[in-house]
Amino acid sequence: SRRGAVHRRQELRPKSVLNGLIQFIDGSPPGFALSASYDSGLVALSYFVASFAAYVALDFTARVRDSGDFMGRRWLIGGAGAMALGIWGMHFIGMLAFRLPIPVQYDLATTAASLAVAVLLSGFALSMVTRPSLPVPRLLASGAVMGLGVVGMHYIGMAAMRMEATMLYAPGPFALSVVNAIACSTIALWLVFRLGARTGLARHLMHRVAAAMVMGLAIAGMHYTALSAGVCMSPRPVGAGIAPVDPALQFLDRKSTRLNSSHV
Repeated sequence: SRRGAVHRRQELRPKSVLNGLIQFIDGSPPGFALSASYDSGLVALSYFVASFAAYVALDFTARVRDSGDFMGRRWLIGGAGAMALGIWGMHFIGMLAFRLPIPVQYDLATTAASLAVAVLLSGFALSMVTRPSLPVPRLLASGAVMGLGVVGMHYIGMAAMRMEATMLYAPGPFALSVVNAIACSTIALWLVFRLGARTGLARHLMHRVAAAMVMGLAIAGMHYTALSAGVCMSPRPVGAGIAPVDPALQFLDRKSTRLNSSHV
């Protein structure tokens, strides 16, 4: 479904936070809000990838607890890497599903930084849920740390977008995305600990699949809640009718048009 519309230009400017990494809307947004849409196929794929990452987390948690210290550490490292690639892959697929009527490219260094955050938070999460016990205070603290890590990964990844527009965030939905990430991370940690710690239950395929689907919904929900907090502002009006077109194809089409014009 589409969201946003083209608005008249405003004179108020955004409020920058964290050296421009996040820019909040301070009053009426400047410029023109771009119409955006989502590719339903990529959205579904992102949910599948998120659920697969959750399944991997459940499986590796059981393997770590069933192994000795040496093999347990190897399973932990491998599980953190696989889980990170799954969570980050879901995030990036979700970003590709977010279609704008302008060409969008991604900065490699910033994108790699978001992947590094995913690796760190995945290692932290697995180290928490593979301990013999997970008391409530530790669960809440771990959920907060992991949730903030997910938030960091998402907004660093959003900052990697390079386009002739600026992504601004509404403070209310932004705060909601942070709360949602912490709550979902806490629930995900609890599910992984409960199912992964009890090896008999963790080995039951249907239990793991069902839990992975619930966790996948939470992980994808974190991403799309955070994405809905943003509005893309352009310094000039852009027609909303070309929103469904792949931005890469738009870029090629515009380049071809410029080449043809030069030969006239």
